[in-house]
Amino acid sequence: MTQQHPDDRPDAYEPVQGGYSQNPYGAYPAPNAYQGGAAWQPQAAPNPQGQSHATTALVCGILSIVLGLGIILGPIAIWQAGKAQALGVDATAGRICGWIGLILGIIGTLIIVGYIILIIFAFSSGFAAGFLPV
Repeated sequence: MTQQHPDDRPDAYEPVQGGYSQNPYGAYPAPNAYQGGAAWQPQAAPNPQGQSHATTALVCGILSIVLGLGIILGPIAIWQAGKAQALGVDATAGRICGWIGLILGIIGTLIIVGYIILIIFAFSSGFAAGFLPV
């Protein structure tokens, strides 16, 4: 003899008043019956001066990456993020963007300096002697 699933019974979804069927899974929990997690607690307003430093750090960090001015704006972003965190405001995004901009700026500067040294070496070795007018 096979067992029948409870929802396969002919009376599983009997219409009730209003024409809707009953919930076969039981009643819904009462509103405010949720017991998981901590209750919401109001938080103190963020420090406006710290928020200003965090915003400055983020803007300088993004501009240091986008404009290629990482040598100048990267350290400013890192410094501003440090000031914001000292005031209790999270400025991780500005600090990370500042470090990325600084690293990219250092790499770009090394490439440019290397290229200039290569050009100076090429001209001093007589590589371009046939190309220059005398």
